[in-house]
This record gives sequence, structure tokens and C-alpha cells, in this order.
Amino acid sequence: MNRIAKVLSQISDDMLMHYGVARRSGRYPWGSGDNPYQHSGDFLSRVQSLKKSGMSETDIAKTMGLTTTQLRTQMSLAKDERRAVQVATAKDLREKGYSLNEIADKMGFANDSSVRSLLNENSEARMNQAKATADVLRKLIDEKGMAKMSSNIDFLAMMQDVEL
Repeated sequence: MNRIAKVLSQISDDMLMHYGVARRSGRYPWGSGDNPYQHSGDFLSRVQSLKKSGMSETDIAKTMGLTTTQLRTQMSLAKDERRAVQVATAKDLREKGYSLNEIADKMGFANDSSVRSLLNENSEARMNQAKATADVLRKLIDEKGMAKMSSNIDFLAMMQDVEL
């Protein structure tokens, strides 16, 4: 006999009880809405709500078990992730034939300029180049250890063999 049947067998006939549904909200699966973060909120929205409630960045960091530097790093990474999700969503909607104004409405933007910015290949290329540079530097540091760079010439000498 499963757990639910066992509980139901112990309850009298005149009592009604809701036992809940795991990882679902009503009839639709959890996170199946237009915006997967619409209710629970992502990291940035939680930090923003804590700031609105009057907490300082230092207090928020302590609450989360982070230093302020780590909190800021996590916020930066979360912003990048949020933008990447927005870019993917805008591209997907554009491929489905939606106009810029329709995409702006679906994504909650006031006008289509935000959508144009998301779809701009130059800004995406800059974002990807910055990530690629960070990955290359991380790899070089892992291989060669930390290096003090006193000028751009040292940096260029270290990067000359690296393809971005």
C-alpha cells in the first residue's frame, strides 16, 4: 500500500484533506510558464528584493554566507545568465516570425529598442569575446600560475599565441 493510500485509510469518511502535488502548481508542471522565474525569482531578483527591504549589500552577503566581493561576482554572473536567456528567447521568437513589437510585448519590454539590442549581433559578439578572454586567462593561470602584469606589453606577449 502506498503512502497516500495509507494516510487516506486512517482518515475518517467525513474529513477532506489535500495532500499536495510534488513539483507542480495546479495542472501545469513547475516552471512551464512564459517566464520560468516568474514566481520563485532568480538570484538577482532575490538580491533586489532584499535591497528593497532595506538590507545593505554587506548584510545580504553575510546572510548568504558570501563576502561582498563574492556577492558582486555572483550578481555579475547572474546578469550575464539572465541576458543570455533573454537573447535566446528573443532569437527564438524572431525565428518563429514574431515582429519586434510582439517580442517586446511577450518579454515585458516597453518598446522594441530593447529587443533590437538583444538581437544585435555586435553586442552578442562583444559579450562572447569577453567570456572567451576570461576563459583563456583562467586556463593560462591554471597552467602557468598567477603573473604580475606591469604593462600591456606583458599581457600581449602572454596572449600572442592564443586564438580568441
